Amino acid sequence: MNKRLFSMTCPYCDHPFEILKETVLIAGMDPGQEERIRNGTYFSHVCSRCGRLYALAYPFYYRKPGSYAITLAWDKPEKESPERVYSCATGEQFTKLFRILESQADWRVVFRLERLLKQKYNKSVVFESFDSNKSMYYFFVDSDLKAIHCKTKEK
Repeated sequence: MNKRLFSMTCPYCDHPFEILKETVLIAGMDPGQEERIRNGTYFSHVCSRCGRLYALAYPFYYRKPGSYAITLAWDKPEKESPERVYSCATGEQFTKLFRILESQADWRVVFRLERLLKQKYNKSVVFESFDSNKSMYYFFVDSDLKAIHCKTKEK
Protein backbone atom coordinates (compact mmCIF):
# COMPACT_ATOMS: atom_id res chain seq x y z
CA MET A 1 0.00 0.00 0.00
CA ASN A 2 1.21 3.48 -0.86
CA LYS A 3 0.32 6.44 1.32
CA ARG A 4 0.54 10.11 0.46
CA LEU A 5 -0.13 13.32 2.38
CA PHE A 6 -2.81 15.47 0.70
CA SER A 7 -3.63 19.12 1.39
CA MET A 8 -7.41 19.54 1.42
CA THR A 9 -9.99 22.19 2.26
CA CYS A 10 -13.47 21.64 3.68
CA PRO A 11 -16.02 22.72 1.04
CA TYR A 12 -18.36 24.03 3.77
CA CYS A 13 -16.17 26.09 6.12
CA ASP A 14 -12.91 26.40 4.09
CA HIS A 15 -10.93 24.74 6.89
CA PRO A 16 -7.53 23.69 5.43
CA PHE A 17 -6.04 20.40 6.61
CA GLU A 18 -3.67 17.64 5.58
CA ILE A 19 -4.67 14.01 5.46
CA LEU A 20 -2.66 10.83 4.90
CA LYS A 21 -4.50 8.52 2.47
CA GLU A 22 -3.77 5.31 0.58
CA THR A 23 -3.17 5.82 -3.13
CA VAL A 24 -2.94 2.16 -4.17
CA LEU A 25 -4.87 -0.86 -2.95
CA ILE A 26 -4.55 -4.38 -4.32
CA ALA A 27 -7.47 -6.78 -3.77
CA GLY A 28 -6.98 -8.92 -0.69
CA MET A 29 -4.34 -6.65 0.91
CA ASP A 30 -6.75 -5.06 3.37
CA PRO A 31 -10.30 -6.49 3.47
CA GLY A 32 -11.34 -3.73 5.89
CA GLN A 33 -10.51 -1.05 3.33
CA GLU A 34 -12.34 -2.98 0.61
CA GLU A 35 -15.43 -3.14 2.84
CA ARG A 36 -15.20 0.64 3.34
CA ILE A 37 -15.16 1.09 -0.45
CA ARG A 38 -18.15 -1.26 -0.79
CA ASN A 39 -20.22 0.50 1.88
CA GLY A 40 -19.42 3.99 0.60
CA THR A 41 -17.40 5.35 3.52
CA TYR A 42 -13.90 5.13 2.01
CA PHE A 43 -14.00 8.47 0.19
CA SER A 44 -15.83 10.44 2.87
CA HIS A 45 -14.47 12.70 5.59
CA VAL A 46 -15.91 14.62 8.56
CA CYS A 47 -14.48 18.12 8.97
CA SER A 48 -12.83 18.60 12.36
CA ARG A 49 -13.97 22.23 12.45
CA CYS A 50 -17.61 22.26 11.27
CA GLY A 51 -18.43 18.55 11.69
CA ARG A 52 -19.97 18.14 8.24
CA LEU A 53 -19.51 15.00 6.16
CA TYR A 54 -18.33 15.36 2.58
CA ALA A 55 -16.70 13.37 -0.21
CA LEU A 56 -12.97 13.40 -0.90
CA ALA A 57 -11.43 12.92 -4.32
CA TYR A 58 -7.72 12.21 -4.61
CA PRO A 59 -5.58 9.99 -6.84
CA PHE A 60 -6.40 6.39 -5.98
CA TYR A 61 -5.79 3.11 -7.80
CA TYR A 62 -7.51 -0.20 -6.97
CA ARG A 63 -6.44 -3.38 -8.73
CA LYS A 64 -7.97 -6.82 -8.66
CA PRO A 65 -5.33 -8.95 -10.43
CA GLY A 66 -6.69 -10.96 -13.33
CA SER A 67 -9.97 -9.07 -13.30
CA TYR A 68 -9.99 -5.24 -13.40
CA ALA A 69 -8.52 -1.99 -12.09
CA ILE A 70 -10.30 1.25 -11.16
CA THR A 71 -8.75 4.69 -10.85
CA LEU A 72 -10.06 7.80 -9.14
CA ALA A 73 -8.79 11.26 -10.11
CA TRP A 74 -5.70 9.59 -11.59
CA ASP A 75 -3.54 11.87 -13.74
CA LYS A 76 -2.48 9.17 -16.14
CA PRO A 77 -3.82 5.74 -17.04
CA GLU A 78 -2.05 2.78 -15.47
CA LYS A 79 -0.34 1.40 -18.60
CA GLU A 80 1.30 -1.49 -16.80
CA SER A 81 -1.96 -3.09 -15.72
CA PRO A 82 -2.90 -6.19 -17.72
CA GLU A 83 -6.51 -5.80 -16.54
CA ARG A 84 -9.12 -3.50 -18.02
CA VAL A 85 -8.79 -0.11 -16.32
CA TYR A 86 -11.89 1.95 -15.49
CA SER A 87 -11.51 5.66 -14.66
CA CYS A 88 -13.80 7.56 -12.29
CA ALA A 89 -14.02 11.25 -11.46
CA THR A 90 -15.72 10.96 -8.05
CA GLY A 91 -15.66 8.64 -5.07
CA GLU A 92 -19.34 7.96 -5.60
CA GLN A 93 -18.69 6.73 -9.16
CA PHE A 94 -15.76 4.65 -7.90
CA THR A 95 -17.85 3.02 -5.16
CA LYS A 96 -20.71 2.26 -7.55
CA LEU A 97 -18.42 0.71 -10.16
CA PHE A 98 -16.54 -1.26 -7.48
CA ARG A 99 -19.80 -2.78 -6.19
CA ILE A 100 -20.91 -3.67 -9.73
CA LEU A 101 -17.61 -5.28 -10.72
CA GLU A 102 -17.27 -7.11 -7.39
CA SER A 103 -20.74 -8.60 -7.98
CA GLN A 104 -19.47 -9.78 -11.39
CA ALA A 105 -22.34 -7.91 -13.01
CA ASP A 106 -22.17 -6.31 -16.44
CA TRP A 107 -21.91 -2.56 -15.76
CA ARG A 108 -23.69 -1.75 -19.04
CA VAL A 109 -26.70 -3.85 -17.99
CA VAL A 110 -26.73 -2.27 -14.51
CA PHE A 111 -26.74 1.27 -15.97
CA ARG A 112 -29.47 0.37 -18.46
CA LEU A 113 -31.66 -1.23 -15.79
CA GLU A 114 -31.09 1.71 -13.44
CA ARG A 115 -32.22 4.11 -16.16
CA LEU A 116 -35.34 2.03 -16.88
CA LEU A 117 -36.26 1.78 -13.19
CA LYS A 118 -35.81 5.54 -12.71
CA GLN A 119 -38.10 6.18 -15.68
CA LYS A 120 -40.71 3.69 -14.48
CA TYR A 121 -40.86 4.66 -10.79
CA ASN A 122 -39.53 8.24 -10.84
CA LYS A 123 -37.61 7.46 -7.62
CA SER A 124 -33.99 7.04 -6.61
CA VAL A 125 -32.45 3.76 -7.77
CA VAL A 126 -29.35 2.15 -6.29
CA PHE A 127 -27.71 -1.08 -7.49
CA GLU A 128 -27.58 -3.58 -4.63
CA SER A 129 -26.17 -6.84 -6.01
CA PHE A 130 -26.14 -9.42 -8.79
CA ASP A 131 -26.77 -13.17 -8.53
CA SER A 132 -25.00 -14.74 -11.50
CA ASN A 133 -26.53 -18.19 -10.87
CA LYS A 134 -30.05 -16.83 -11.29
CA SER A 135 -29.19 -13.91 -13.62
CA MET A 136 -30.90 -11.61 -11.10
CA TYR A 137 -30.06 -7.96 -10.65
CA TYR A 138 -31.17 -6.38 -7.37
CA PHE A 139 -31.86 -2.67 -6.93
CA PHE A 140 -33.20 -0.49 -4.16
CA VAL A 141 -35.95 1.72 -5.55
CA ASP A 142 -36.21 4.19 -2.69
CA SER A 143 -36.24 1.66 0.16
CA ASP A 144 -37.94 -1.19 -1.74
CA LEU A 145 -35.75 -4.02 -3.01
CA LYS A 146 -36.58 -4.97 -6.62
CA ALA A 147 -35.27 -8.05 -8.43
CA ILE A 148 -34.93 -8.12 -12.20
CA HIS A 149 -34.19 -11.28 -14.16
CA CYS A 150 -32.01 -10.35 -17.09
CA LYS A 151 -30.14 -12.90 -19.17
CA THR A 152 -27.15 -11.38 -20.92
CA LYS A 153 -25.51 -12.73 -24.02
CA GLU A 154 -22.16 -14.40 -23.50
CA LYS A 155 -19.31 -12.82 -25.47
